[in-house]
Parts: sequence; structure tokens; C-alpha cells
Amino acid sequence: MATYPDEGTAVRDLLTYCDMTTGPAGQAMTLDERLADVRKRYGTDGVVTRALQAAEGELSRQLTAAERLLADAQPM
Repeated sequence: MATYPDEGTAVRDLLTYCDMTTGPAGQAMTLDERLADVRKRYGTDGVVTRALQAAEGELSRQLTAAERLLADAQPM
């Protein structure tokens, strides 16, 4: 991951939001639903599952930041 440093911008948060709220068939999902889907597909001991579990708190923070950005961007 050192090759791809975390740039920590709104773009990162919005990309994470898109990735973590979209299912494998393009359907809308909550973060909890997305994590459950990954566990189902990769198993509880899968490397992808373990990585997402380790990052769950940060993912949640990024989604909250993205949701604020999206709410602020809504026309009045």
C-alpha cells in the first residue's frame, strides 16, 4: 500500500462511498449490507473480509464525510 499513499481528500471519501454502497450487481447497499455481502462471498476468514473488518471504522468515517459532502451539494 506504500505505493499508493492515502491522499485523504474528498475524492477518496466519495470513491469509498461509491464502492462501499454499491453491490456486485450495481444495487444500492448500506455499509453493513456491503460488509455482510463480502463475508458471504469471501468467507469469514478471507483476506478481503479481514481487510474490510480491520478498516470498518475508517470506512464508516469516510462514508459519513461523503454523505455530508453530498448533502451540501444538493440544490436548494
